[in-house]
This record gives sequence, C-alpha cells and structure tokens, in this order.
Amino acid sequence: MHSAGKEVRVMPPQFYLDGCAELRIPQQKMRELFPSTGFLGIGYVLGRFAPPEWDVKLCGFTWEGWKRHPWHEERAWVEDKITNGRLKMID
Repeated sequence: MHSAGKEVRVMPPQFYLDGCAELRIPQQKMRELFPSTGFLGIGYVLGRFAPPEWDVKLCGFTWEGWKRHPWHEERAWVEDKITNGRLKMID
C-alpha cells in the first residue's frame, strides 16, 4: 500500500502480539503499554534478514519518548540482541 509517496505495510495482529510477548507485556497490561514502532521495526528486520548475510546496525535510539512505551524492556531486548551478535549499535 502507498500513501503520499511512501510505502505503508499493514502487519497482522499476531505481529503486534508477538512483539508484546518479546517484551513480556502481560495481556492485562496491553491497554497501558505498547511496543514502540522502532522496536517493532527492529523485530521485523531481524525476522527477515538473517546473518551473516545481513549486518544490522542501529543508530540514534535513546529509549525516551512516550510514557506508554516500555523503554526499559526495549533497551534490555536490544542489548540482548547486541550481546548475541544479531545487532550492532553505531555511536
């Protein structure tokens, strides 16, 4: 789907639910806490572009913003991916 010259991808509900599960957001909290689009985008890329063919690097993440995103959990998730060699952070 395209909107104003940009591609828009509508993901299935299970993609969102899988993101919540990765962040350990319990079902009863899913109306209070929401994965950020950055987290969902990283998860999408990691799920589709396997190493060693793809070297995924992140830049500019501050884990700050909307109070309804679980920033601490997202940062821990990214740090785990860095430790396991799936991501690299560009300073």
